[in-house]
Amino acid sequence: MKLTAQSSVRYGFDFWCGLWKRVYMNPLFQFLNPSDSRSDFYNGFTAAYSRVLKPSKKLKKFDACTATVLEGFFHRLHLFKLEEGVETAMIDLHGFVYGVDCFAHMADDNYSAI
Repeated sequence: MKLTAQSSVRYGFDFWCGLWKRVYMNPLFQFLNPSDSRSDFYNGFTAAYSRVLKPSKKLKKFDACTATVLEGFFHRLHLFKLEEGVETAMIDLHGFVYGVDCFAHMADDNYSAI
């Protein structure tokens, strides 16, 4: 949601329209729909980012450049998802190792005192 708000502010209404055309049926992007309960939250992000980000002057109309920006947006979104998956996997791994370690040392009174 934050990446979408940042990109919408930076690249403008044509970016938003192009994005909407590609994702309007995707449940992950339903916050773009004004009737969605998360829409106000998204609009808050957009308002906040519009105070600190300057719109791109190079994108004046929807053309090949905007299509390239959309492709970059989806690529960056994919990278965020991959990074999030790695972080989640590491947390799960640490939890698993801790559980195995505790189970392996249950009989050791000195270890359980820690």
